[in-house]
Amino acid sequence: MNTGGLANRVQNVESCLLLARSLGVPLRIVWVKNKHLATPFHQLFDAPEGAKVVEVDDWPSIKLAEDAFDADVVFDWQDNKVLHDVPDTEVIKIVSQWQRPAIKTFSRFFTSGYRGQTLALAAPVAKAVAEADHLARGKIGVHIRRGDHKAAEANSPDFAFLFMLDNLREDRELFLCSDDEGVEDLLARRYPKRVFFRPKSTRAREDGVAAIEALVDMALLSKTDAIIGSFGSTFGNCAAHWGNLLVHYARPGM
Repeated sequence: MNTGGLANRVQNVESCLLLARSLGVPLRIVWVKNKHLATPFHQLFDAPEGAKVVEVDDWPSIKLAEDAFDADVVFDWQDNKVLHDVPDTEVIKIVSQWQRPAIKTFSRFFTSGYRGQTLALAAPVAKAVAEADHLARGKIGVHIRRGDHKAAEANSPDFAFLFMLDNLREDRELFLCSDDEGVEDLLARRYPKRVFFRPKSTRAREDGVAAIEALVDMALLSKTDAIIGSFGSTFGNCAAHWGNLLVHYARPGM
């Protein structure tokens, strides 16, 4: 279970999928629809093989958590240990204490050396990506995270991006992903005819369409040649993992 935004969930779910498959155990995904991501799982991805998706509208009840996390194998990510034959009473104890059991992946994927996209995009999302493929192919991807992510804005301010982009060859085209219209306007004015991005119908996280728009951008970003990203944001990290790309973080003095 992860109750954060899109990229954090992608990172967690794909990590858990890879882990479950490497251990040969089934996986249940608790998908919480909340203010950070209001979109149902099936509108974003196909159901993964070997996994069951449980959707809830808020923190799962203790009973639901018991059902969802009844397992013979538990992975303690912080201690990097796989624990077999864990009594259900121990799982319930964790649930009762925290009311939100979670596997913490922080900023990295569990990969076992694998890099690529594990989750299959839902058909409408895949269609939108295919139709916009020309915006990203052969370009430098740029992800500028703003909105409520103050750490990304502080560590990767606009001027740090502009410094890096000013030093690219003038014929290099850019594919921009951002949750800020002002950023799109800034780059479009500074690099006319070189910046491409998808117009978005909404950026409000409480609107279920916003996550679909963001997922299309993430998939397109993974098709670029390289990514210039916001430090501390998992969005660019996920796109880089899918596309087996490098992320060059825009930071002052670098």
